[in-house]
Amino acid sequence: MSKIPIPTKVLEQLEAIRQSGKTNMCDRKSVQYYAYEENFYDLVCWLEEFPKEYAKGIFAGFEADENYGILDDSLYRYLIKSSFGGELDRRSVGWRI
Repeated sequence: MSKIPIPTKVLEQLEAIRQSGKTNMCDRKSVQYYAYEENFYDLVCWLEEFPKEYAKGIFAGFEADENYGILDDSLYRYLIKSSFGGELDRRSVGWRI
């Protein structure tokens, strides 16, 4: 199985979450929650748009792809607000207490 290509910035943000040890990387919604807490909007949106690719990448690995498009921060903020009602919280990402 070949590695999953993702934007360089998303890969860097994903690695930062992994190195933090805050969550199990197999729990996509929890990764998304912590990405939002760290203002990693590229990663938050990528996880929302590509859940199947994330699942494949967990087992196959990821590789940076410079040709992958990145949206600007203002568009990400709009997408997050429209998708999650303004904020991510434990309930909106399926967090279990």
